Amino acid sequence: MTKLFFSIIIPVYNDAEDLRLTLDSLEKQEFPRDLFEVIVVDNGSDDDSVTIAKEYSLNKVIVEEKYLGSPYSCRNRGVQIANGEHIIFLDSTCVPIINWLKEFRKAFLNKNADMVGGRVAFRFSDGMPTASEYFDSITNIRIKESIEGRGVAKTANLAVKKEVLEKVGLFEEGRRSGGDLLWTQKAVSKGFLLVYAEQAIVYKKARQFKELFKKQWRDSKAQPAIW
Repeated sequence: MTKLFFSIIIPVYNDAEDLRLTLDSLEKQEFPRDLFEVIVVDNGSDDDSVTIAKEYSLNKVIVEEKYLGSPYSCRNRGVQIANGEHIIFLDSTCVPIINWLKEFRKAFLNKNADMVGGRVAFRFSDGMPTASEYFDSITNIRIKESIEGRGVAKTANLAVKKEVLEKVGLFEEGRRSGGDLLWTQKAVSKGFLLVYAEQAIVYKKARQFKELFKKQWRDSKAQPAIW
C-alpha cells in the first residue's frame, strides 16, 4: 500500500470550543497515527484555544505574532515546519468525518491530483438553522462549484502536495480574505491539477449574523483581486 504522510494545519483565533470538536475528530480518524501530524497555529487568541490545543498529543502548537488577523500567514507558518509531503488546510470550525484522511489519500492516488478540495457541509447551533446560518450554508464555501466551474478552492478543507507550495510559493502574508482563491488560481494556471473529493467531508459551523456580516465585508474587499 502506498503510504502518504499528511500535515494538517489549523489556524485558530478565539475558537476554543469549536477547536476541541475538530481535534477530537482528528483523534478518532480511521487512519494510521504515524502517518499524520496536526499543527495548530494560534493568531493571538485570548481564550483557551492554545490551552486546548496543547492537550492533544498529536499536536504541534505555534503562534503567529507578526500578522495578526491573517489566517493565511498562520497557514504559512504551519507549512514552514510541516513534515508531510501532503499538506491539509483545515479551519478550526470544521469537524472531519471519521474516514476523512482515507478519502484524501484515495483522491491523490486515484486521480493523480496535485490539490484536492473536500466537501464542506454545514452544522447548525440548535438543529434548525437561524436565518443567518441558513444564508451562510447556501452562499459560502461551495467547493464543488468553485473547483469545477472556476478552478479555485478555499482552505476550509483543502489538501495540497507540498511540492506545489514550494513551486508556487506561500500565501500572501498579512491577507485577511481571499488568499486561498488567489493561490489556487495561480497554482492551476501553472498546470497543477485541482480536483474535488465529494466524500472528504467536514462539517463547518454556520455563522451567526455578526460573524457573517464581517465575513461578507472582508470578501467584498477581496473580490476585485480574485476576479
